[in-house]
Amino acid sequence: MTRKGPRKHFPRFISLVCRIPLRILRSLGTSLDIRRFPPKKRTQFFVNIAIGFAIVILLHFLQHTRWGESTLDNFFDLFIRSESGKAVRVQDDVQAAPILFVDIDHETYKQWGEPLITPRDKLARILEILHDGEAKVIVLDILLEGQDCLPENDRTLLDVIRRIQLDHKRPTKIIIPQRIGTEGDLKKNLIDVLLDQEDPEHARPRNVFRASPTLSATGSDNIVRYWNLYERFRGKDGEEEIIWGYPIVAVLAAVEGDIRILGPFEERLLKNKGRHRKGHEALKLADGKRIKLPYDKAHLYLQRLRFLLVPDRSNNVSAEKGDLIRGNLFQTVIRFQELEYYKASFKDKIVVVGNSSPDVGDIQRTPVGDMAGMYVIGNSINTILVKEQPSPPPVWMNILMEIAVIILAAYVFLYFTSLLAQIIASVLILLVFGYLSYLCFLRTGVFLNFVFAIVGMGFHETVADFEEILEKKGVTEYTQNKKV
Repeated sequence: MTRKGPRKHFPRFISLVCRIPLRILRSLGTSLDIRRFPPKKRTQFFVNIAIGFAIVILLHFLQHTRWGESTLDNFFDLFIRSESGKAVRVQDDVQAAPILFVDIDHETYKQWGEPLITPRDKLARILEILHDGEAKVIVLDILLEGQDCLPENDRTLLDVIRRIQLDHKRPTKIIIPQRIGTEGDLKKNLIDVLLDQEDPEHARPRNVFRASPTLSATGSDNIVRYWNLYERFRGKDGEEEIIWGYPIVAVLAAVEGDIRILGPFEERLLKNKGRHRKGHEALKLADGKRIKLPYDKAHLYLQRLRFLLVPDRSNNVSAEKGDLIRGNLFQTVIRFQELEYYKASFKDKIVVVGNSSPDVGDIQRTPVGDMAGMYVIGNSINTILVKEQPSPPPVWMNILMEIAVIILAAYVFLYFTSLLAQIIASVLILLVFGYLSYLCFLRTGVFLNFVFAIVGMGFHETVADFEEILEKKGVTEYTQNKKV
């Protein structure tokens, strides 16, 4: 059985549907053609364009102020939280995940008697199991400053690290945190005696590395948003030296087997002491991945943390029932008591070892909630190992976007009152540029900065009100009109 009616009228229906948007676009094109504007309206349009360019220039100067950075951080946090929320829906698999965590959780910490210094014999046992399991890189988020209450525990740990250091047949890299003191030199560390004995020519790839454990919290809210690429310290001879941050050392140790590839970049950093060098440098790794190393603050984007590894919040912070947030690390967080059982899972992995007990005082505020420092470090490594580093768009793209926003605002403020125009323009920017920026960030890591375009709408309204005052020839008349 055939149905002739609908088939007969279907082409006519399609034609009608296609004509409607074409007619709308044609009518819009006629109404938006500035050549057909009355002289007064045409002048007002170009005044709006000039105002737009003035606002853009002003905001460029404000972008790197404390206010500008805080505004951008708060908007960027929305993207980070949304991406993290999507990641939490899928549990990381212990076999497929490139990063695992060995967590000395709160219960284990209490069983050990809540020690001020993590027992070095326990730590030695953790390193032994990870080395036997052929972990590729061990990132230790436990300070080795000071001495254990039992000196033999220190010797036990040093013996284990020395064996790993000399084992080039089964090379496991260990990254040890080392902080900088108030006088600018490195604080004394248990492993200093081992690293000072190394061959200065580095004839063989190193197995033990120092790294800076610091992270960057920006703004008055003290939220950790950035990982640190490096810190400067005063060496033994009084000359300035570089200590690299956890993420870059961990990734290079895993992919390159050493960090010597950073040598030329380090030389340029030290050579340009006191001089401002702009831009960034791309570091190509053996696996083809490129890491962008920033020189200046304008490229701080590149060190933005993406929080895709979210622990179960009940393991890290004291929270009331009903306020707990579940994460995606159920299979990839291994407790001290489970180490032997999961030994085979450590092969070729980056393993972060730390203490998540809130009593240790290493709970960090992040855009996705509070979490232990070891998990923030894991996310910093994951950001440059797996995902694209967040980065600003090319200059030409920024210019095109700003021109588009200026023209959009010029038309909107031409046809509507200042307040209504601000609302309409802001909504359009959020819907169009916000959506495109979010998609671009998820797929490429590039953040299209539409934030200051929305902020600029407020400035545009202020200028429009000022214009109205001048046009009305007096504040009194302007105020009366506002009341009416």
